[in-house]
Amino acid sequence: MKDVKQSKGRLGTLALGVSLMGALYGWFVYAGEIETDVSNVAQIVVTTNKGTPVDPTAVTALGQIGNNSEAQLNSAITTDLYGAISMAPADAMITKHFGTYCADSSESGSCTQDPLLQFGDVKVSSILSGTSYDSSRAQAAQDFLTNYISPPNNPFVTNFQANMSNGKMSAATVTADPTLKSNYAQALSEEALLSVIRESFAEMIAKRTVNAATNASWMQSMEAEVLQRAMNGDWVKSLTAASVTGQQVAVEQAKIQAQQLLLAYESYRQGERIEALLTALALQNFRSSKQAQSAVANQPNATSLQNTTSTDTSTSGQ
Repeated sequence: MKDVKQSKGRLGTLALGVSLMGALYGWFVYAGEIETDVSNVAQIVVTTNKGTPVDPTAVTALGQIGNNSEAQLNSAITTDLYGAISMAPADAMITKHFGTYCADSSESGSCTQDPLLQFGDVKVSSILSGTSYDSSRAQAAQDFLTNYISPPNNPFVTNFQANMSNGKMSAATVTADPTLKSNYAQALSEEALLSVIRESFAEMIAKRTVNAATNASWMQSMEAEVLQRAMNGDWVKSLTAASVTGQQVAVEQAKIQAQQLLLAYESYRQGERIEALLTALALQNFRSSKQAQSAVANQPNATSLQNTTSTDTSTSGQ
């Protein structure tokens, strides 16, 4: 019965994560660690550049990206640990698929005609394609992550929704029960590992979420820089026109170099996430090795078992 509760409570309704996201995305209005950090860097720019301020919309956008990324992680952890018990995870996954993401060429249900959303719950393009999300894409991104990271029949993390008192967990509740304490400590360790995997996806989603201050996502702004220059024949013609001045060309070069600086910074941050993923792989290998050693140590001594078998055979022969 306990296994059934854990299985059903692991994911709960797939809509829970999205409803949580709605609340969590509102956090950016609170000046927390992320906003403070961005504001401090912006102030350093003002100080070192003799009063030249950073674009306020850029400061807001950076803060929102950071908070949106954290909201993704927090929502996933909350769903893992405390997702409401409702439909069985496998049933919820299948119902969602045929109700939203099926392809009518081979399946029947409430199928979509949008090729991006067809099978959108099981392909990574739901997250990576394009530069911004509408509500359908945001939902598809969440559903893909749920299906990718949360296997329905063998959940990675124990769900504790049934152990909540007055809708919340507390240290006193957890430590009072030795079994619950052991399971909860293990769940926290498992969530720490899963967060390394989720972080990259959270960053991708946050950068494709439209910023209310600019009415554009971070990725839209980046792509706009590419389209208006590298893929714009008129821009090339404008630089070769007889009336263009050396200063105008220099300004365009400076803009491009600034964009390259931004991309180099983004690449550095991506490198950090890759390093984190590599350490997660190393940790998993280490854990697997320790578990294998423990399993071998707990097995009956092979030599003793063989000797016992030989003795029994000899005795029976007499």
